[in-house]
Amino acid sequence: MLQQNNNYMLNQTKKAQAAMEFLMTYGWAILIVIVAIGSLTYSGVLGGATFLPEKCTISTGSGLFCEDFAASPGIVILRLRNALPNPVTITEATITQGENSCGLTGLQSVTIPASSSTYLTLTDGLTCTLLTIPGEKLKGDISITFVKKQLPRTTQGDLLVKPASGVIDVDATNSETKGSSDYISWEHTTGNGDNRLLIVGISFDETTSVQDVTYDGISFDESIGVGEYENKVRTEIWYLVDPSEGENTIRVDLNDASDNIVAGSITFTGVNQTDPISNWGSNSGKSTNPTITVISAVGNIVVGVIGQRRVHSDEELTAGIGQTEQWQVASSNELVGEANTEVGTTTVVMEWTSPENKEWAISTASINMASE
Repeated sequence: MLQQNNNYMLNQTKKAQAAMEFLMTYGWAILIVIVAIGSLTYSGVLGGATFLPEKCTISTGSGLFCEDFAASPGIVILRLRNALPNPVTITEATITQGENSCGLTGLQSVTIPASSSTYLTLTDGLTCTLLTIPGEKLKGDISITFVKKQLPRTTQGDLLVKPASGVIDVDATNSETKGSSDYISWEHTTGNGDNRLLIVGISFDETTSVQDVTYDGISFDESIGVGEYENKVRTEIWYLVDPSEGENTIRVDLNDASDNIVAGSITFTGVNQTDPISNWGSNSGKSTNPTITVISAVGNIVVGVIGQRRVHSDEELTAGIGQTEQWQVASSNELVGEANTEVGTTTVVMEWTSPENKEWAISTASINMASE
């Protein structure tokens, strides 16, 4: 029995000695690997955030709350709510990840009324693109500077969001105007980018409508988002999937002649070829503040085409915050036509300020980005 106990103790000692030798030999290597993985995961290089739930939080006590959030390559969108009894004006907003940051662009400040919400679109060109890697979540630090009761304040927050894949780009834009005619035509050059879509927007007056739109002799698919106000002004959007490369003629034929026609074209790349348009709509009225609300999605692009009657045709429309003008042309006979694009989010509000209280019509379309 004593011999058996000695053998047992000897075996246990050998095992302990082997375990200690293993730790002494490989322990430092294992420790270094664990530290490296932890460091890379924390910094987002290994995409450790992939397994964490998405979130957007703002420090408590500021009165600001993050209601919604989304991202696509190069763009981060936050929907902030002001829960305070007084309005606040945001003067700066950034999202930072290491040396990369996205800053609020396209406006000097944003005022959020009391108990209201607004969208902030943050982008900073190529630097921001580094933050949004398809398939990986973006982990960043939020910093918002705002003015409350005339006092500047800064609050912090955290963002973790998976960017939508792909991006829609504007490839080319052209426009033309013509009076007293039943057609209008112009040259448009389409590049060789992938997943192309050609949009044509027409603004005109009288009681007529568009009969056909062709590009290089090929008819467009259909008309969407027709806007009209009391037979005084009308807008239409037409689209063509996968237009041919190169310079070709676009021709718009009307059913009857119009005294004023403004039309333009935009080629997009990165568009879903089987389901290019998700939502379209129209609105019309008589005011100095034409506006329309569009249902869209993150990663999409919204196109808005407006036409408004004029007494003085040289006076321009002013586009709302976040809208990019693609064309604005005033016909010689008192009609102005314009097209804007805006980055898509859950809901997009497109608006213009007009110097005249005249009749207007708006057509819109939300363009879907290409699928993975």
